[in-house]
Amino acid sequence: MVNPWVLRHESPKVGCTYTRPLGMTELSFYWNGLCNGIADIVQYVAIEVTSQELGELSVFERTWIHLKHRYPLLGASLEEQGNDKRQIHLVVNDLELGRLKPGEVELLHVSSDKEIQVFIDQLVNGKRRLSNQLLARLIVIVQDVHRYHIIVNACHCITDGISIRLLMRAILEELSSPNGHDVWKLEERLALAVASEDLLPITKRSRPMQRWHRAMGYIIWSLRKRKIVVGTMYLECQQTLTRAQGGHTLPRAYSTATMITPTTSGVIDYSFTDVESSVVIKNCRKLGLTVNNILPVLGQVAITRSLCRRYIRGDIDVEEWEFRKREPMPIGGPLSLRPFLDKQWYDSGGASNVCLAISHFFYMLPFMPLGAARHIAPGDKLPTYNDLLSPGRFLLRSQLLRKQAAQLMEHPLFHEIVWARVPERERLGRETALAWIDAPPQDQNAIANPVPVWAQSGHGYVLSHGVTNIGNVS
Repeated sequence: MVNPWVLRHESPKVGCTYTRPLGMTELSFYWNGLCNGIADIVQYVAIEVTSQELGELSVFERTWIHLKHRYPLLGASLEEQGNDKRQIHLVVNDLELGRLKPGEVELLHVSSDKEIQVFIDQLVNGKRRLSNQLLARLIVIVQDVHRYHIIVNACHCITDGISIRLLMRAILEELSSPNGHDVWKLEERLALAVASEDLLPITKRSRPMQRWHRAMGYIIWSLRKRKIVVGTMYLECQQTLTRAQGGHTLPRAYSTATMITPTTSGVIDYSFTDVESSVVIKNCRKLGLTVNNILPVLGQVAITRSLCRRYIRGDIDVEEWEFRKREPMPIGGPLSLRPFLDKQWYDSGGASNVCLAISHFFYMLPFMPLGAARHIAPGDKLPTYNDLLSPGRFLLRSQLLRKQAAQLMEHPLFHEIVWARVPERERLGRETALAWIDAPPQDQNAIANPVPVWAQSGHGYVLSHGVTNIGNVS
C-alpha cells in the first residue's frame, strides 16, 4: 500500500503540512458539494445525560479536537490548484488539528423538539455551512440539563454513511469517558486516510496488467449498463456502448432546469422495535435472503401503490399510466468497499476510519407489480398490497435481487467493474457543478420547460428509488 501523502513543509512555527490530491470518487462528491451542499451528510442523535458538566462548550471542543487527531480529514481543508482550478488537494496541518476554526463547534439552546426539526431542516435545505476551509462541524443543541442533541455535518468527499456513524459513536464514547485519551501519530492516521482507488487490489499488479483489467471492467460495466434499458426504449446499434435509457419514479416536477435547480430534502422516519427487527431478520434468514434483498421490493410495491392512488383519482392520465405499466424499474444505492480493499489497510484501522470508501450498485426490478390490479381504471378502489404482489411473487423478486448482487460482488473483476463508472460520474458531477456556478439557480425558472415522464430518461436511466442498509450500528 503506497501512502500518497506528501510533506509540503515543516517548521516549528507553522508545523507539518501534508497534502494529497483527491481521488476520483472523492472528487465526484466534491463537485456534488458545490451544488449548495447537495451531497453533504447530516448525522443526528438525541441523548439523555445525568451530568450537568456536559453542557459546557469546552467539553465538546476538547472532544472534537481529540477526534480530529484521530481522524485528520475532519480538520483538513481543500485547495484548488492548476490554472483551471480543477486539481483539488487535501491539506492537513498538525497545528491546525489542535485548534478550532470559526464555526467548527457550535453550542445552541432550544426549548422544544419542533425547534430542533426547524434547525435541521435549515441545515439541510438552507445556505451551505461547509466550505473548502471547513469540511466538518460539530453542533450541540441543549434542550434541557438532561437532554442534548448531537449533530455532525460533514462533506461527503471525506466521509460516508458508515464512517459518519462510527464518528458519532466515537463522539459519544469520548463524552462518556473524558479521561485517558489515546495519543495518535499523524503520519499513521494519514496512512489510513487515502483514496479508495489507491487501495484496490489491482494496484498491486503491473501497469500493463492494470490497464487490461480496467479495460475488461469497463466493457463488463458498459454491457451491464446497456441492460438497464426498459420498455420500448431499447438501444439502437448506432448508440454509444455506455448509454442506457428508461425507468421511472414517483411523479415529480422535472424540467430542463432541474439539474441546476436547488433541491429540497424531506425526512419521514419510522422505527421498528427490537422485537420487530428480530422477526424481520429471522424470516430473511429462513428464506436465504438479506434485508438488502427485500428492501428494494418493498419500496417498489410502495411506489406502485402510490402511483395507483394517483391514477385512480385522475392525477395521472391514461397515456402516462400505460407508459409506466411497461417500464421496468432500475434501483441503486451505496455499496461499502471497505471489506474489499487492501487487507493491511483494513486490519490496521481502515475498517473503522473516517474516510470515503464506497461505490454504488445498480440492479433491475421488473415493471410495476400490479397483479390483480392490472386492469384498474380511474375511480376504482385502491388495491391492497396483496392485490399488487403475492407473497410468492415477492419472494421471487427478492431472489432476483439476490442473484444480481451475487453476480456483481462475487465476480472475479468486481473491483474493476465498480471502478469503471467512476470517471464518468466525476465528469458528470464536474459539468453539473460548473453549470450550477456559471448559471445561478434563481435565474433558471424563466427558461424551465416541463419534461414529460417518458422523456425524462432520454439521456440516461431514471432510478425508481434508492436503498441502503448500514447494518447493525448499535
